[in-house]
This record gives sequence, C-alpha cells and structure tokens, in this order.
Amino acid sequence: MKKSEKIKLTVSFLVILVPAIVGLIVWNRLPDELPIHYNYKGDADNYAAKWFAVVAIPLFLCLFRYAQ
Repeated sequence: MKKSEKIKLTVSFLVILVPAIVGLIVWNRLPDELPIHYNYKGDADNYAAKWFAVVAIPLFLCLFRYAQ
C-alpha cells in the first residue's frame, strides 16, 4: 500500500470514528431512537436505536472503507 493511500485510509477512519466517539461520550444524553433519514421536506422519516446509530453504522462504514 502506498503512503498516500495509507494517509487517505487513516483520515477516512478518523472522519468516521470521531462522531462515534462523541456519541459514546454523550451517550446518556441521547434519545433512545435517533433519526437516520430525512424526506425532501426535512422531516425525519426513519429512526434507529441509538446503539445502531452510534456504534453499528460507523463500524460498518469503517469495514466498507477498509475493503475498498
């Protein structure tokens, strides 16, 4: 792997993981369900459990990014 590719991979992991870390820090202040999708009007139309939004989605994104 080239050095530039390693830097891109590291930066993308940081961009994905920083919101997850912040989510874990404020875990007790988050509602049980978080909006994960909005319609064209800006209204939330899909929700996920907070563990899924804070932990599972970033983990999936990291795995997906690493697989590329």
